[in-house]
Amino acid sequence: MSKNVAIVVLSVLLLLVLTGYISQWARSNVLQGEIDGQALQIAQLQLATNPHNFNSLQELKAWVDVWRMCNGFVNITIPLSGGECSAFAERMQRDALQDGFLMSVCLIDGSGVVYGVRVSGLAWHAGCLAQAGGAYYWVEPQTGETVFVAYRGGT
Repeated sequence: MSKNVAIVVLSVLLLLVLTGYISQWARSNVLQGEIDGQALQIAQLQLATNPHNFNSLQELKAWVDVWRMCNGFVNITIPLSGGECSAFAERMQRDALQDGFLMSVCLIDGSGVVYGVRVSGLAWHAGCLAQAGGAYYWVEPQTGETVFVAYRGGT
């Protein structure tokens, strides 16, 4: 099988998984293929079937605490510097979705502000935005700090 054909086949399989056509199959298998005699594997995809917002601030904080423990951030009280923040936020977003929760990566501006609310002493930093109950919260992945940003609907 030529390299281009194998890439197309694997891409189509991945697209089918992402669109849900074979999501049940993808939960129990690893997509495999071969290009130029090299065995390839696309990691098992765990897709949430009905992702939803957190029901409460308590549920959000509990999930964040477990996530931080699983990712080795238990004793961090000040975010690490060096540009890793976006990678941590992206990992938190991906893991939340795998656990069935909606969460977005959210960048703060040069003043540490998100939507007019100062959420961090750091400038140009990345965290996550999550809806819990009827409000939005900015979450610092490394420290677990959770800051109220706005009520749903802007009230």
